[in-house]
Amino acid sequence: MIRKNEFLYLLFLVSIYSVVHCYLIKWIITPEQQHLESQLARKESERVTAALQRELKVLDTMAHDWGVWNDTYTFAQNANEAYITSNLNDYTLIGCEINLLYIYDQKGSLLWSRLINLDTQEVLTLNELPASDFPPDHPLLHHSSLSSSITGLKKTDSGLLLLASHPILTNSHNGPIRGTMVFGRLLTENVKNRLREQTKVSSHIIDRDDTEAIADIPIDFKSIGADRPYVLNYTDDEILIYSQLIDYHGNPQWLLEVKVDRSITLQSRHILRYVLISNGLLGLFTLSFMLIFYRKRLHAETSAFRNLIPRTRFSDTQIPHVDKEWKIFTKNEFSQLSQDLRLMIDRYEKARHRDENVITQQALSLFELNELLVNEVKKRLMIEENLNKNQMDLERQVSIRTGELNAMNIALHEEIDERKIDQEELRAQRKRLQNLSSELMEMEDNERHQLAVILHDKIGQSLSVVKMYLDAMIDYMPDTASRINMQQVVSIVDQTIDDTRSLTFDLSPPILYELGLEAALEWLAEELQESYPIEIRTQCAVKRKHASSAFLALLFRTIRELLMNVIQHASAESAEVQVRCKGKMLHIIVSDNGCGITRDKENTTGFGLFSIRERITNIGGTVIIDSKLDVGTKVYLTIPIEQNMPETQQVLCHDS
Repeated sequence: MIRKNEFLYLLFLVSIYSVVHCYLIKWIITPEQQHLESQLARKESERVTAALQRELKVLDTMAHDWGVWNDTYTFAQNANEAYITSNLNDYTLIGCEINLLYIYDQKGSLLWSRLINLDTQEVLTLNELPASDFPPDHPLLHHSSLSSSITGLKKTDSGLLLLASHPILTNSHNGPIRGTMVFGRLLTENVKNRLREQTKVSSHIIDRDDTEAIADIPIDFKSIGADRPYVLNYTDDEILIYSQLIDYHGNPQWLLEVKVDRSITLQSRHILRYVLISNGLLGLFTLSFMLIFYRKRLHAETSAFRNLIPRTRFSDTQIPHVDKEWKIFTKNEFSQLSQDLRLMIDRYEKARHRDENVITQQALSLFELNELLVNEVKKRLMIEENLNKNQMDLERQVSIRTGELNAMNIALHEEIDERKIDQEELRAQRKRLQNLSSELMEMEDNERHQLAVILHDKIGQSLSVVKMYLDAMIDYMPDTASRINMQQVVSIVDQTIDDTRSLTFDLSPPILYELGLEAALEWLAEELQESYPIEIRTQCAVKRKHASSAFLALLFRTIRELLMNVIQHASAESAEVQVRCKGKMLHIIVSDNGCGITRDKENTTGFGLFSIRERITNIGGTVIIDSKLDVGTKVYLTIPIEQNMPETQQVLCHDS
């Protein structure tokens, strides 16, 4: 029989293997699974936060669309009833899913307000946002720039309120700001359920002032901050992850609780149970297999030993006596003797094979050495032959290269002569291009003047006649609604007449051709100062009688476009225009004390400056821009006089 010690030893090894495997899973795999679950929980919380941000973004977009609208801009100034009738009704709020809509003027006075329940369509009242006037410095009315917007959350008795505030501007995003649009949407259960359907996440918003709800939270929410945005609490079946939500003031007001199932941990528990069972079964199978293999190997070893010893040491008559003596040996001792004999035979065979290998290796080494010497001699002969060939090839290539260099030198001289001829032709083409630019400038000015005449004499007169007929028809309208609609048509015609007059002055300002550039610049400065909060100073030394109308129109349009860039993008309080002559060059300097041209403003002002640079370059001039951040910008234009004017009409300037 097999000894008991060997069996216990094998059973101990199987047990140690199973225990070590279990602890490896617990110390290595389980922490990794928990880390993965934490990452998944954070992503689920981020999805809920992103869904809230999307709701705020949609609300902000609606506030922007309503705020940047000419009709709203007009309503903020005169509070007309037509705007209220057409746009401000309960169906508008219900269709846009808006609970709150306030419109304030620039001083904080309430122009119109509405707060309803979208489900019951009943009027609501919020003590936190009463429908009354606000002070001008109220956070929802404080917009520092034309592109400003305020979005965020606010706590109310009716629940969490999503807020969006936007300044009231024109369609072209121009100011000044005439008021503020305030939109609000209550975070009702319907909205919360919709967010849960979108994110597929179980979430809950807890007010930090709700002591009963806070007491049930199993974490210290005060530890949540900028350096620790999330706090996780682990249970057997789920993970609770907490993060904080801030109101539109930037103060933490709520806790966002997200529940995530621990599916990975639950699955790993089942896997660990299966691993333990499979390890036990595998250990028992291995132990049984080793025991069977041990018995068969022991039987084979002892059989070989019993067959070998009688034939080598005893005679046939002594074998029965020997068999009786062998019976006193145990099976382990037979196995040890058999192994010793086999080891002695193996050592003898290995020594014999080793001697044969040494002799064979020496013979092979001598043969390989002889072959190496022969190959080395052949390689040296081939190297010498290749060196001779390379030297001859090198001399031939040097000769060919010398001839190529001579040919290239001759071709280079010919190319230099051709380039000189091309440069002369290029100068002539540039001269022709400048002449064509001057002619094009003259034709463009004539076309603008003719178009201005058509607008003024035909379209303007026709619109005036239409307005007269409409004014006469108003008195014959049968009802008030028709008269109001007709009055709106008359207002549109009046606006069209004003736009036609403005377009006529933009295309061909009469003051430029009648009084000259100096008067036109003064008129332009007055017009811009009336429309925008900026001070503009002009200095001009160009005499009208010595300049062509096309050249004056080019200068006037260029200066006007530079001033519009200052008004729209520089946020400047003052600007200055200087026009003077120096020698045979005309110098124009447009400067301001604004914020300067930064990288984020290059995209908005780049096309205007590009078109100015193209026009000035085509007539032989230069454009230089000197801008310093928070100091201001200067644009220097230099234009040659003689290249752009006939000798009889060259610009003459006052001494400067």
